[in-house]
Amino acid sequence: MKTQPGGNRTIFIVAISAILLIACAFAIILFFVFFGFILYRNQPIPTPKQTAHQVDLIWDRINQNQKIVVGISADYPPFAYVDQNFAIQGYDLALIQEVGKRLNLPLDIRNMAFDVLVNSLFHGQIDIAIAAISITPTRDQLIDFTNVYFYGEDAVLARQDSSIQITQSADLANYRVGAQKATAFEEWIKTNLITPGLMPRESLITYMTSENAIEALISPNPEIDLVMLDAQPADLFATSKPVKVVIRGLDPQRFAIAIPHNAPTLQANINQVLTDMQDDGTLNLLADKYLNLTISEPLPTSEPSPQPVTPTGCVDGMKFIQDLNLPDFNMTSPPIVQTGVPLKKGWRIQNIGTCIWDSNYTLVYVGSNPPNVAIGGNPVAIQGQVFPGQLYDIYALIVTPQQPGRYQSLWNLRNPAGQYFGNQLWIGFDVVGQPPPTTALQAPTISRFTVDRNQIFTGQCVSLSWQFTGSNITFSRIFTNNQLLFQDLPNTGSAPNCPAASGIVEYRLQIDTQSAGSAVASQFVSVLPLPQSTNTPVPTPLNPPTINSFVVDDNQISLGQCINLTWSFSGSNLTATELFRNNTLIDNRLFPSDSQQDCPASTGTQQYRLQLTSLTSGITQSSVSVNVTGPVPTTPPIPVIQTFTVQPNKIDQGGCVNLNWSFTAPGQVNSQLLRDGQAIASNLSFQGGFQDCLNVEILNGKVQYSLRIDYAPEGTVSADRIVSVNP
Repeated sequence: MKTQPGGNRTIFIVAISAILLIACAFAIILFFVFFGFILYRNQPIPTPKQTAHQVDLIWDRINQNQKIVVGISADYPPFAYVDQNFAIQGYDLALIQEVGKRLNLPLDIRNMAFDVLVNSLFHGQIDIAIAAISITPTRDQLIDFTNVYFYGEDAVLARQDSSIQITQSADLANYRVGAQKATAFEEWIKTNLITPGLMPRESLITYMTSENAIEALISPNPEIDLVMLDAQPADLFATSKPVKVVIRGLDPQRFAIAIPHNAPTLQANINQVLTDMQDDGTLNLLADKYLNLTISEPLPTSEPSPQPVTPTGCVDGMKFIQDLNLPDFNMTSPPIVQTGVPLKKGWRIQNIGTCIWDSNYTLVYVGSNPPNVAIGGNPVAIQGQVFPGQLYDIYALIVTPQQPGRYQSLWNLRNPAGQYFGNQLWIGFDVVGQPPPTTALQAPTISRFTVDRNQIFTGQCVSLSWQFTGSNITFSRIFTNNQLLFQDLPNTGSAPNCPAASGIVEYRLQIDTQSAGSAVASQFVSVLPLPQSTNTPVPTPLNPPTINSFVVDDNQISLGQCINLTWSFSGSNLTATELFRNNTLIDNRLFPSDSQQDCPASTGTQQYRLQLTSLTSGITQSSVSVNVTGPVPTTPPIPVIQTFTVQPNKIDQGGCVNLNWSFTAPGQVNSQLLRDGQAIASNLSFQGGFQDCLNVEILNGKVQYSLRIDYAPEGTVSADRIVSVNP
């Protein structure tokens, strides 16, 4: 059959069209593939996501020093306290010792005032802190925390005979509430009661320790109605003091170990140890032993901290260097003294901060062991200026108790803002001798409390004058309209005050004793607003400058020792109040009733002169003399090792020993602790302690520890101790 030409042409055209369409599609695909590849080539090549190595300078410092410096506040049983043998005990100490053991790192435990801990950690003066420290937003800005190791609750205490009932937090606003300074409870009261306007600021009164707050609550003339603190210490107080718990659980607490910001390795290592301790039951064993509790909740992971704050201004820091006299060897062998005698203790300290110390910095008495024993003394002001890095010798004077026993008087440096800082210093001693015959305690008596004027104008001042007596006085204070004005008063004295606003001002002198009651006296002053300007000035009575007393505590000392000058003066229109030594000005900002320490730098007769200059009455002055003899040698010509102990002297493989030492040295020395000839610590303090854990196998069954001190030009003194190691 013959094919039609038109049909073949049609088939041909369709075939050609299909081929062209396929070619175009293929070209389009190649176009996109090509340009896609070009675009891909022009894009930056993505790099795999890298995890930045987090530098931990704190952990590096710990490894370099081969120890963890731990801050603790041993004034809060059962978490940390000083026992009858003056050793630190408690749940927090046992926990951190277990942490150190599992990290194979010795601990350098430093007992500090609680409100010093956060700042010391923030400024790098300690590595970690543990002292029933609650996680709070304010602290989170300054420091970081590990996982929580204990969930606690608060308790509020009232006197045993009190009828106060608290059912909610707002009820606290109706009372005067005490709390330990710098604690989470102070912060909670400010945030929840004072800032919203529910409680007046003056109704919150803070104390150095919780023990101080309890004493203020149960005193015959109590200055507070309630005390807020953690439940465990509250329960202990309720069994030993005439107080009772009126409510719990207003402010639940989470306790954690405080660490510096930007310490991820340190945080991770401690968190792992805490988790292991919970998993193997150690946390429960410690809580049962020290707190009579069982920890059932799992440890939460650490929460991210807010952006750290940037420090502003200078930083205060103080480091204890050595005892200048009366060493007590960490309260293991304190000096023996008689009852009721003056005792002057000296310390060498170092300014390790960035602030310059001056006379606005003072060493103040903060407490005692046993608690509530009045073994304090007058505050001691820094003399001259102490620059960062400089060493400084300071002395405090106390009078020993009348009852025999072992005592510890605690002291801290305080800056011009009233904040404590640095290592806690103490005077440790054993009192011997027969106690005095038992006599009735002398109740406090105020024999004089006066003001020089009962009516003044705004901007003018009054002079307060007082005299009182009493046995075992714990607080001596003057309040103005219920606000604390002066404290730690001498038995006789005077001081000025210039009310800032018009109205009626009440000045109240309150003397509290430990067991003989209280005494109170008041004076009222009417402060009038300034009169309208007239041509007639307001007459002001003129009192000539008068030096009531100017005395020195010791007229004969050796070079290197210090004396205390005490004075009392009054007068109107005083333009200068000055203290001189041999015509050299010591201080020109004297209070009318005060005392000051001075340490003469040369031998011979030192003439001290108190000089008052009045605009209307000229100059009044009084002088005392002190004879300074040649220096008394305080150190031998070569280093002397006084003590070197290792406890226990027999351990198992992997166990730990505690090394304690004390030595004297006349100058620069190289001091080391060695284990079998290998250094494990260097640049030792004159007295201290060190924990060593044997994390290597001991094959010969014994380890030799040595304390070695090298001194110029070519001398060495050493002491050795042997520890047996069970296989």
